[in-house]
Parts: sequence; structure tokens; C-alpha cells
Amino acid sequence: MVARPNDLLYLTLLLTQVILTILIGIWAYRGYKLLKDKRLLKIHLGFTIIGGGIFVQLLLSTYTLLFRPQFFLVFGEYASALAQLLGYLIIVIGYYRPEEEGLALQIIGASIAFQLLTLYLICAILIMFILYRVILSYTIHKERKMLYSVVAFTLLAFSYLGISLSMGRPEYRFISNIIRLLGFLILAASIYTGEEK
Repeated sequence: MVARPNDLLYLTLLLTQVILTILIGIWAYRGYKLLKDKRLLKIHLGFTIIGGGIFVQLLLSTYTLLFRPQFFLVFGEYASALAQLLGYLIIVIGYYRPEEEGLALQIIGASIAFQLLTLYLICAILIMFILYRVILSYTIHKERKMLYSVVAFTLLAFSYLGISLSMGRPEYRFISNIIRLLGFLILAASIYTGEEK
């Protein structure tokens, strides 16, 4: 497959950004070692994570260019955005004094709570698609192992819905995590007993 000039320019831009963020991280770490300024250590860590996220985006964009599975392009963008969010979060914390970090974390936490809600809802929706396919398979084959999978994925779907709706309610989050654990245990037992036969 022949790459278009725009594709090559895009990949070159991503590669340049990876190199620059790594250099910023290295220089910040050298500054930290020299000056013992913890802000520089957080800048180093933040830009290293940012560069790592852009590097994942570069790899998956290159893979998409070569083989055209668009899913990898979207996943690369999303992974990169999450890494950048985490990296900038670490850098922001670096600029606050220790007594101000709590306030900074509260402000940042409130601003990304909606994003977490969305991620867990997406997980629940994806699990519902899996559940639909497992139910179809169970109705055709009537195997006990598939019934366990139906129960497991039902529990997983409810757990992710519960987690997404439990923002600010630790007791609901705890219950949702227990339900998720049960779903994983049932799925693991189903797969393990299926291998024994």
C-alpha cells in the first residue's frame, strides 16, 4: 500500500512530538538532579507519560496506515488522550505547594468525573454486546458452560453500570466491585472447567 503525503506528514508530526516530549522529560530530570526541585521531577514524569501516549498513537496510526483497521486509529487517539490527561495532571500537581495539592486534586477530579462516567458506561455497553452474543450461543448450543458465561457477563454489565452511577457514593462502588469480582470468578470457573473436559 502506498502512503499519501498527508499520512506521512501526520506520522512525522507525531514522531517529532514524541522526540520533543522525551527531550523535555530528559531535560527536566537533569534539572531535578541538579537543583533537587520536585516540580522538575513531576514535569519529567508528566512529559514522559505524554510522550508515551503519543508514541502509542504513532504506532497504532502506522499500523492503521499499513493495514487499514480503523479501530486501531481510534484506540490510539484515545490512549494518547488519556496518557496526555494523566501527564498534564501530574504537571499541574507539580506547580501547587503541598498544602494546595488537595484543592488542585479536587478541582481536577471534578473536571474528569464525567469522563469516568462515560468510560464505565462504554464498558457496560460493550459487555452488553458480548452478553447478547453469549445468549445467542447459549440458545443454540444449550451448554452449561455458556449459561455460566451468561450469568458472568450479566453480573459484569450490572457492575459497570453500578460503578458509573456510583460517583461520589463509595458504598455503591464497593458493592459494584464485589459484583464485578463475582462475574470474573464465574467466568474464570467456566473457562477453567471447560478446559478440564
